[in-house]
Amino acid sequence: MRIIFLTSESPHHFYLINEIHKEFPITKIFFQTRHLEHRSFTNRIKRLLSKKGLKTLPSNILKEIILGRLRRKQYDYEVRAFFQGQKPFLKPEIPFEHVRSFNSESGIERIRKSEPDLAVVFGTDILKESVIRIPKLGIVNIHRAILPEYRGGGTDWWICYNKDFEYLGCSIHHLVPDLDAGGIIVKRRYELSPDDGIYTLRYKTTLISVELLKETIRQFEAGCVNSEPQVGGTLWRSKDLTVFKMLKAYKSFKRKIGMLR
Repeated sequence: MRIIFLTSESPHHFYLINEIHKEFPITKIFFQTRHLEHRSFTNRIKRLLSKKGLKTLPSNILKEIILGRLRRKQYDYEVRAFFQGQKPFLKPEIPFEHVRSFNSESGIERIRKSEPDLAVVFGTDILKESVIRIPKLGIVNIHRAILPEYRGGGTDWWICYNKDFEYLGCSIHHLVPDLDAGGIIVKRRYELSPDDGIYTLRYKTTLISVELLKETIRQFEAGCVNSEPQVGGTLWRSKDLTVFKMLKAYKSFKRKIGMLR
């Protein structure tokens, strides 16, 4: 079975891909680069100084500071945990390409040329239907929360904000045009431990994702994929996370961890 990944470059992506490749040889990895443009210092400043951004400039600056610190903590923690402090790497035998956007004509054509049976999406932009239709067996998405209750983005923060800690975890579902709305193949909750921090959650749920993705691929290989349709649930959006909601979420998380000690 020809398996491809549509993803981006970070320690937890490298780790998951390397682990899956041990059991299921991967045909090709496509790394998107467009999202890096949004994170560049220049583009972040432009957003802050835009007409819309100026209305809430102080809170937006604070949000950028919080997210910047979180990204650094997450990165450092994952490098230590996944790669024993060494530079993160993709196994050299796994072929890969960089694609600015999977939804561009060039991106679609390059994905089509790889002739995939199955595609795995892990941390990308929303894909057009023309991309979703390419793999013969379809596309599955790794979603870092329990579906259908927490669809969308920023789910760790929203779960903590709402004190719905039982929805921390991972779900793997069929990718459809509606965001995170496809049938659920497997899912597993993550139980918080006393040593957890918000910056460790991505590491912990990545470990779960590896096991769930292996189970999913085995189902595809056997030609018998069991999934359940999503009913209800809520779509959460990263852009609706104000700095005040993030601070409230962080306090709720710390309070929950304190109760476990």
